[in-house]
Amino acid sequence: MNAVADAVTGLTAVGVAGLFAACTPVIVRVLRAPDDVEPGWSYRAACGRWLAPTVGAVSTLALLIVAWLAPAPTRPAWAVLGTLGVLLGAIDARTGYLPKRLCWTATGLAAVGVVVGAATWGGWGIAFGAAAGCGLAMAIVWLVWRVSRGMGFGDVRLAAFIGLVAGTGGVMRAMWAIAAGALLAVAGGIVRQLVGGRGGPYPYGPFLVAGPFVVLVLLRW
Repeated sequence: MNAVADAVTGLTAVGVAGLFAACTPVIVRVLRAPDDVEPGWSYRAACGRWLAPTVGAVSTLALLIVAWLAPAPTRPAWAVLGTLGVLLGAIDARTGYLPKRLCWTATGLAAVGVVVGAATWGGWGIAFGAAAGCGLAMAIVWLVWRVSRGMGFGDVRLAAFIGLVAGTGGVMRAMWAIAAGALLAVAGGIVRQLVGGRGGPYPYGPFLVAGPFVVLVLLRW
């Protein structure tokens, strides 16, 4: 029975990821361009045609991790990170800009997911952990942003989203998630220098999004 349930859960995750990938071009099309870009710039043109397939593949992996490793009450919030969070990371990796409205929308939907999970399965402790994780993660990354010249404020907003989701497992989980994302970003920066990567702003978003999933896999909740 467990094998059947796991298979159904896995197929559901794959289906959701595929549906989200199909919706990705529509979402990107309506995103408002940042204020500091040249006229005519758009996320749709900057992201290119490979965005949707990439998001679909990464979301599939992320949602499978969520489906098999995250406790049931936390899955609605984690599913938002595995879809919209992946999209945010992919957009940042491609353009260097994190869409503000999409980031706040994802945070709001994740908050709804926390409430739905707590109300459905019980255990309102995850809501308190999510709120605390959101605030602390945002505060920590805000401090880094204040002293760093290479980080944009979009990463601060993204940290609030990540802290909220990872905080469903407790405040320490949120801190571990941010720390893991930071370590991945440092490693990515070193690799970028070694291979002579392109100049310009360094996208922290993909690494910040990856951090919670790395923690989820390593600690198995």
